[in-house]
Amino acid sequence: MSEKKLTGVIVMPDKGKAEKATITDSLDSFYNVLDCTTIDIVERRIGGKYYDIICDDEAPLKELPLVSGVDGLIRPMLFGRLFICHHDDEGGLTSLSEEEVKAVLSNCHHGFVFSMGY
Repeated sequence: MSEKKLTGVIVMPDKGKAEKATITDSLDSFYNVLDCTTIDIVERRIGGKYYDIICDDEAPLKELPLVSGVDGLIRPMLFGRLFICHHDDEGGLTSLSEEEVKAVLSNCHHGFVFSMGY
C-alpha cells in the first residue's frame, strides 16, 4: 500500500522562505518537516480563503520563537515552521490546487504568512 502524499506550502521562517512542497501524510513526516515533536492544526484565512495550517504546538514556548504568521495588523499569530493545506468533509487532510499554492505564496514574504485571520 502506497503512502498518501500531500501537496501544500511550507513556511520556513528559519530559512526566510516559503515554497510548494509534497510530503507524506503522516505524523512522523509532519514532525520532520516542521522540526518539532507536537503539532496542532488550526484554520486561518490567507488572502480571504480558509486553509488548514499544521504548526508546532510548542513553538511559542521556545526560546526566541520565530514568527511565521501575522494578521492584517502585523500582530504575530503563529510561530515556527508551518505546512498549509486543506481538509475534506471527513476531516482528512487534502492537497492544495496549483492556484491555491500560488495564492498562498503570494501572501508569503521572507518566511512569513501575511493577512491571516479567523
